[in-house]
Amino acid sequence: MEAEKVNRMLLALAIILPIITLALVGYAIMGDSPEDDASVGEIWAEVVIDMGDERVFSYNFTSEDATVYGFLLAACSEENANLTVSTSYYPSFGSILVESIGDRSNGDEGKYWQYWVNGEQVWEGADKARISDGDVITWRFEEMDW
Repeated sequence: MEAEKVNRMLLALAIILPIITLALVGYAIMGDSPEDDASVGEIWAEVVIDMGDERVFSYNFTSEDATVYGFLLAACSEENANLTVSTSYYPSFGSILVESIGDRSNGDEGKYWQYWVNGEQVWEGADKARISDGDVITWRFEEMDW
């Protein structure tokens, strides 16, 4: 009877230990990746914010936050466009959605905030979208192209 308990315990360990080991190795590899760290040194980018009503703001600057959202916040800062940005966090996506910039909110006139990087529309949260030195980020308040 005692031998049977020992065998079951050894079998459980033989199954569980490799899983735990793989999880820890994966975490160590992924957790230390520079791609997971938005602060990778200063990069330069251009940010264009098209309010959808003839107002267009454009800024060129450097930032240490290599995300679309980080550059949006810098472009909207008091020193630049002086626009407020509001967001909602969606846990199921682990990301934010920009709900409004300045006086323009999603759903007004059937328009929504969308963004492009180097002319290509990006379909992930702005806080997750990474950019590289020299990228052009364009925010537009317009109808969706579904």
